Amino acid sequence: MFEKKMTVQLSEDDYVHFNSYHLKNHPAGKKVFAVQLVVMPIVCVLALILVWVLSEDLFLLTAEIVALSIVCVLWEIFAKKRLLKQVRKGYRKALKKDPSFAAPSVMTFTEDYFVEEGKNETSSLRYAALKHIGMDEQGVYLYKNDILAYVLPNRCFYSAQDKAEFTEFVKRKAQEQKNGEITDEKQA
Repeated sequence: MFEKKMTVQLSEDDYVHFNSYHLKNHPAGKKVFAVQLVVMPIVCVLALILVWVLSEDLFLLTAEIVALSIVCVLWEIFAKKRLLKQVRKGYRKALKKDPSFAAPSVMTFTEDYFVEEGKNETSSLRYAALKHIGMDEQGVYLYKNDILAYVLPNRCFYSAQDKAEFTEFVKRKAQEQKNGEITDEKQA
């Protein structure tokens, strides 16, 4: 009978990296990031239309086009960095509000389900309940729903081979427990 135990203590960097992975790879994250990228150009276009309608001064209109174009370009360049800065700030705020937020937990993976034992609670989940399995160079992400995932950083695994075997085990169990497909994304 298979059983794998690992102690998981997420750092601020793990939290931020997961959210970065989520924004780049998961449909729900891509949607949030896309909205962030589209909002400012729409505001700039609306401002240009307003200036064009209200002003007859060609110099003012030209200056407005140049200024708003620069704002849009800078917005696009720094959108991801700004969003991840907000994630980091949210992590610190949550940690300040509830220090157990970053408390270590013990994850036990068996043949039929896995259990997370935290300081204040214990929860179990069958593999079939996983909505998505993600993996990249920093860890493995077992999604409970579109935004919540169990984050298993690389330090939870003995080697890259151990990580790959574990991921294949979870995928296989999820497939066996349900008739549908589970999505898989691997980002190099």
